Amino acid sequence: MLDAVRAVTGPFGAHFTFESTGLTDCMAQAVSAARPGGIAVLLGMAPGPCARALDNIADIILQEKVITGSPMGSGYSARDFAVLVRDCLEGPSSSTSSSPGVVLWARSTRPPPT
Repeated sequence: MLDAVRAVTGPFGAHFTFESTGLTDCMAQAVSAARPGGIAVLLGMAPGPCARALDNIADIILQEKVITGSPMGSGYSARDFAVLVRDCLEGPSSSTSSSPGVVLWARSTRPPPT
């Protein structure tokens, strides 16, 4: 998965990553795929301890990555994930750009700010 993210973003990684499976390996990939200063949003609930997501803690700290959680109760995943994926691939549409609760972002190959 990291190779696919790098193919789109260059060597920098994604501004935001979202993980919704609750699998610790996927959580670790979401954190690794975030660029320096990027945000990994963990939506899935791991069935047990998930220290695997923090295996690279030194990189997380030195690259100032942010890991946050978000319960799925704050959105409608069947609608919102489709909108997020479409907007990521095609750019924001006018019908969703002002919708509350829908996060939009742009692909970028620019380096992170220094």
